[in-house]
Amino acid sequence: MSEPKFDYCPHQGVCKVCQFFEHYAVKVLINTYCQGDYGTCKRYQLREAGQAVPDDWLPTGPQYAAMD
Repeated sequence: MSEPKFDYCPHQGVCKVCQFFEHYAVKVLINTYCQGDYGTCKRYQLREAGQAVPDDWLPTGPQYAAMD
């Protein structure tokens, strides 16, 4: 049995639901890490250790590219 192939919806860029969830996800990250338990944020931990913080890191650590 072959695995199903998932593609991006061609309307994703203009879809109001997608835009809402992208905005909502940012708010959740800010509430959880920036204005909440920031000690668990990997970006915070690196900065406190005097290390550079990669721009593409999320509060949970390295951001990996979507799997194709």
